[in-house]
Amino acid sequence: MLVVLDISGSQLEMLPFSLSSCTSLEELNISGNPFGRSELAAPLASLRSLEHLRVLLADDCELPSIPQELIVMSQLQILGAVSYTHLTLRR
Repeated sequence: MLVVLDISGSQLEMLPFSLSSCTSLEELNISGNPFGRSELAAPLASLRSLEHLRVLLADDCELPSIPQELIVMSQLQILGAVSYTHLTLRR
């Protein structure tokens, strides 16, 4: 059972769809991936199925706003996003 995953600095522009099958994941580090460069509307869509995710480290991901996928995550306790500039909440 995978509970911690670090894919930081992997040059991903979107999260892999296979991540959605890691339903026991509690901590995820996606820092340093250029998700803001993705041409897809929802490069973090795979996060929707991670119901147990408590910690998400997403520093330096080039996102202009906090994606809706993060806003609805009820178990999320820690969001590491300190290097965002001009970050806005998307509703």
